[in-house]
Amino acid sequence: MKQQVKPNTGARESLWICLTVVVILLFATLALPHHQVIETTQALGIHQRSVKELQQQDLSLVHDLKIAHEEIRAIYSEIEAWPDIETLKQEWIFPFVEDKSWQYRGAHTWTFIGNALYLGTSSDQNGAASMLLDTQYDQPVIWLSHQKDNHQVLNEALVRFSAQHDKVIDVLKQYGWQEVIFNHPSSHHGH
Repeated sequence: MKQQVKPNTGARESLWICLTVVVILLFATLALPHHQVIETTQALGIHQRSVKELQQQDLSLVHDLKIAHEEIRAIYSEIEAWPDIETLKQEWIFPFVEDKSWQYRGAHTWTFIGNALYLGTSSDQNGAASMLLDTQYDQPVIWLSHQKDNHQVLNEALVRFSAQHDKVIDVLKQYGWQEVIFNHPSSHHGH
């Protein structure tokens, strides 16, 4: 007697594997939206500007100011006083050094306002914006303005209020300056 053996084509196993894959994909499709993080973007204030929106010359100067911030804080920790502009020039800390890049970026006149504030006013219409660096925090706080108005009045107001940080912020806002925000959607100081 001959016994006939049916060949095993694996059709039944293939059917179960396909069905399992379909169930997994269906479950993933339904579950995926429930595991997404919803980000709420907070709009910037009128006195704030994202670093992503800056022009190239402004961005370059902001980059130098971020590095200068670290250097200034290191000097402060050594001598327990904020360094003046002449010290920053002697230490070759950019953007305070008056070289070709300084001239290209707008030949900023840097003034130490006091209480960790450094104001750089641009003398070139085509250069980078005027900027203020506040080094009293662990992270740099940088304000900018493209207005070429009378910076002497602003300078006097900043000197008068340099010990009162909230008033400095109010003065900058009043004169139309904008805080550079590095980590949008939120500001690290809530200004």
